[in-house]
Amino acid sequence: TELMKKLLITLFLAVSTVVFSFAQNELPEKASIFLETHFSNIQIQKVSRVDIEQVQIFKVLLADKTQIEFDQTGAWTKINYKKSPKTISYLPETLQQEIESNKQIKKVREIETDGYDIAIQLKNKKQVKGNRFGKLEK
Repeated sequence: TELMKKLLITLFLAVSTVVFSFAQNELPEKASIFLETHFSNIQIQKVSRVDIEQVQIFKVLLADKTQIEFDQTGAWTKINYKKSPKTISYLPETLQQEIESNKQIKKVREIETDGYDIAIQLKNKKQVKGNRFGKLEK
């Protein structure tokens, strides 16, 4: 039974999610360029990689507690803000204008994309949706 316990523990560890700490220079190039372009004024606190089955997700924590997730190609998939964002320059221009013109930038809590659709979650539970081409969904 001791062998069975060891086997079960080994199996569990092999199947479970694996998290690695990474240096910034180990991020995919696309993720590094994104950070340099849109978040260069905020220091990176921590970079980690989560392996779920065959998929790698990179997580970056910035000094202002903003959390950014990237897929294995380095494309951003989710940005979670603890404070109001200073920039949303990575969004298509029409989505930027929609958020900025309605003075909602202070209310942005989370932005998520699947590579095509973009959902912007506001602190007042409202959501602004669009796509990577800037088309707004009302």
